[in-house]
Amino acid sequence: MKGPEGPLFLCMELTLSDLEYCIGKANEIAEQYCLVNIGSDNPERFIDHLRTTCETYLNKKVGLYELHVHKDSSPVLASCILLENGDVDVCYVQGLNHCWTRFVICKEIFHLVLDAEKYRNMDLEAHVQEVTVKFPQTDSVASLPVRAEMLAEMAAMEFLFPYAARLKEAEGENANNKRAIAERYRVPIVLVDRYMSKQYMDGLKDASKH
Repeated sequence: MKGPEGPLFLCMELTLSDLEYCIGKANEIAEQYCLVNIGSDNPERFIDHLRTTCETYLNKKVGLYELHVHKDSSPVLASCILLENGDVDVCYVQGLNHCWTRFVICKEIFHLVLDAEKYRNMDLEAHVQEVTVKFPQTDSVASLPVRAEMLAEMAAMEFLFPYAARLKEAEGENANNKRAIAERYRVPIVLVDRYMSKQYMDGLKDASKH
C-alpha cells in the first residue's frame, strides 16, 4: 500500500502497512503497560515501567547502560545492541536532560519491539554515516536500517505522546504552548513541535486509526 505524501515520508518510502505495524505495536505495548498501571491518569508514561513491561511481554531482558561519553562528543545519542541470546543492551550518552533521556531509551526499546532481520545493520560505522550524513540530503532515499530508525522514533512517540493525545492537545486552549505540552508528557519540545505539525498529523492519520 502506498504511504503518505510529503518529503519525509516519500524519501523514507514508508508504506501505510509499515506505519500501521509500527503504530500498532506501540499501542500493543501501551495496552500491556496500562494493565500494570491501572487507573493512572498521569500523561507521563514511565520508562522503567515500559522496560519491565517489554521484558515480561516479549520475554527478553533489556540491559540499560549510561556510557562514559558526553552527548557533545557523539553523533549518536543511544543505541540498541542485539545479543546472541536475543536479549538487548540499550546504551545512551551522558549530558541529556530528563526528557531526552526518556525519549532515546524509549526509542531504543522499540527497536526490540519492532525487530526484524531486514532492519538490522551490523556495520555500525556505515549506519551512523548514513543516518547523520547521507540521509539528511534531500535527494537521498533511506535504506531499510535507516527506515527502522524512523519507525522506532514514531513508535516511541506514539507510546509517550499518542496520536489521540496530540489531537486533544491540538484542539485545547493551550495548543500553541508547546513547552507546556512537552512538560506534561515529558518529551522533548522539538518532538512535540514535529509530531503536532500538519505534515506528521496528516501523514500518521490513517495509521493511527484504532
